[in-house]
Amino acid sequence: MLSTENPNSSPLSDSLEFNERHLDSIISSLVTFPDSPSLSISSSFDRVLDHLLSSGDVSVQDQLVDRTLERFSLLLQSTKRCSQKRATLHNSISWFLPSELTVKVFSMVDTKSLMQASACCTMFNNCAMDPLCYFHIDLTKAFKHVDDRVLRTLLNRSGKQLRSLKLGRVDAPGCLFRSSCLPPLILYGNNARRALKLGRDPPGLGSLFTRSCFDPLKLTGNLLTSLHIYSLGFMNMNSFLDPLSACSNLTDLKIVGVNVLLEPILELLARNCCLIEHLFLDNCSQGKTFTWWGFLYFTVA
Repeated sequence: MLSTENPNSSPLSDSLEFNERHLDSIISSLVTFPDSPSLSISSSFDRVLDHLLSSGDVSVQDQLVDRTLERFSLLLQSTKRCSQKRATLHNSISWFLPSELTVKVFSMVDTKSLMQASACCTMFNNCAMDPLCYFHIDLTKAFKHVDDRVLRTLLNRSGKQLRSLKLGRVDAPGCLFRSSCLPPLILYGNNARRALKLGRDPPGLGSLFTRSCFDPLKLTGNLLTSLHIYSLGFMNMNSFLDPLSACSNLTDLKIVGVNVLLEPILELLARNCCLIEHLFLDNCSQGKTFTWWGFLYFTVA
């Protein structure tokens, strides 16, 4: 009598298949468990984990905690992937704009909204990779989450399309003290100066940027026509002036709440950025503001 067993089967493969089916069944039971007002799933988790953690030594308990966190993290990631697939399918059916017009729409929104849209689904993410979407980079609404790496990534994505860049916190509180509040200190000794503590820290936004955040502009700055910087606090002059010197096509420059000297900036603009039409510089620590609207005619000695 001939055997009807599958010649390709083996005890190991059968065992793996059974384990996969068993695991699928467990996960399916968990995610399809019906909601019930009389039963709190959260409380059930607490009871089970408390019971499991009440026995065994510390190393076993640590392994249990790590394993639980890892597995629920995998479940969360898988759920996000499946949700994105569903969103992609839905958007590909209901979104009536072709990719070219989608890119144009994306180029008109602020960068935070663009990042949120790109995270929705694969279709939007592909459109958000187009350099035209970064014609105007506005990070003022996402200042809490932006650092050098994010800025560098966005500038790289922009390619040769970058024309406008906004950084910092537009609604940051202004400085309460100006330089004119300090001259009376000359009447007192060094001890009095050392003991003085103003009631407010230098204006800034708790920025995640470092002194090298503008370095990418050394390569792409010549593309910029507009640059707005808001409330980045204290900055190293050389770290700022070197990238700014590469922005030779600027027509609009606005610097507010950045603690840099205004005179070196004006001198640099006279040498390198003669196309400026709108200029606003404000340094609250110096008590100086410089505003200009129109064409600047610089005379360089």
